Amino acid sequence: MEKLWTKGLLGFLAIAASFGIVAFLSGSLPATLLVIFPILFVGIMFISDEEGMVDVEIDMPKKVKVDDIVEVKARIILNRGAGIFLFELPYFEHFKPVDGSNVRVVFKGLRSRVYDLTYKIQAARRGKFSFTEIKYTYNPTMGILNTKTGKINVNVSIDVIPKVEILRKRGLRIRASLLNPRSARSRIGPASTDFDTIRSYVPGDPYRTINWKATARRTTSNAPLVNQYEREGLHTIMFALDRGHTMRQGTKEDNPLESSIKLILSFASLLLNYQHNVGFWVMQKDKNARKSIVVPGSGMEQYIRLRRSALLVEPIKQILSSYNKDREFFAIARETVPTTFLFTSITETNADTLSLICRQIRGVSSRLIVIDVLPYGIYGKMSPYSISSIYNESYNSKARRKLYSRFSGFSKIIPWDPEITGYGKIISRLTGTLR
Repeated sequence: MEKLWTKGLLGFLAIAASFGIVAFLSGSLPATLLVIFPILFVGIMFISDEEGMVDVEIDMPKKVKVDDIVEVKARIILNRGAGIFLFELPYFEHFKPVDGSNVRVVFKGLRSRVYDLTYKIQAARRGKFSFTEIKYTYNPTMGILNTKTGKINVNVSIDVIPKVEILRKRGLRIRASLLNPRSARSRIGPASTDFDTIRSYVPGDPYRTINWKATARRTTSNAPLVNQYEREGLHTIMFALDRGHTMRQGTKEDNPLESSIKLILSFASLLLNYQHNVGFWVMQKDKNARKSIVVPGSGMEQYIRLRRSALLVEPIKQILSSYNKDREFFAIARETVPTTFLFTSITETNADTLSLICRQIRGVSSRLIVIDVLPYGIYGKMSPYSISSIYNESYNSKARRKLYSRFSGFSKIIPWDPEITGYGKIISRLTGTLR
């Protein structure tokens, strides 16, 4: 490395040279010692002016939940250089400092040193976060020589999972009123042993399901009657999530989008426990996500797919002129004819364009339920004044009826304020739409 002579070192050399002249003229031992010490000091500083060799090891959890406290352990290894190091250790967006700081100042002498540092941060929002480089500033030889900056490439990532309320099956009963869709067995699910009703025979019904006694009592037709049993995974559910600008109302950590994701995952967990087929569609494709849709499926693996897709959803800042018609979603919907739950926040800016896409979704769904996530409770927490009650009484009672009239005839709208109505109550209301 090329070494640069600064004004400080040149000043010390000038002092040493002046003492050298005095020593030469006087010929005394004390004057000679005065020459040696400045020269030694300048030599030590110049020799120690070498580029620092730095390595940082980071140890932290790979997966946490919202509001969990994460302890980050950092080991800083300094092998070369001498001076002051300033490190900017990993810190992620939507995290809060709890204990310690990610910015640390470390001093190194002539020997190699190892420093173990810890600090704690708290996750405030779900998402997938990564940290790719650690920046540091190096002031060699106590800052007399030039300051240097450097970067250390690291690959640190963490998944923050939404805190989801897992509801028990006891007390909730989910049944579909129709065998819809009547397609592949994998889509409908296997028959259980729970008796449902007696109906007329249709081609394809198993021979063992014929009810001979009921058929013998039938006088109007010779067609046999069969026992129909409840099917596991009888219905297909599709969750559609609007990530438009209206879903950003509130704060970055508390808004309709975050509340919708929590409700979707909680409701999906309950439906999957009943062996329903559940899918997920993000209405506006994100460039960071490979796909905007999770094909309907069942089982615990399907819940992991839903959660992984929900982690990557980010709101759109600009106002949308229209909602794109996703060909993949409509192809799946035509095959399965699902019940579609659409999560959005209806305002004057998106009511017209949203009603158009809702009409198209209803054409390929057995029913469409629109959950209008209201932000008024969030506003009430942000303001010292009770503005939520003012909004609910004046705006919600009048303007909402006018907005909802644009969706009449092809969808059912359920308003939901997460700060007023809990997740368990709204899910019990939504399950009633499946019967």
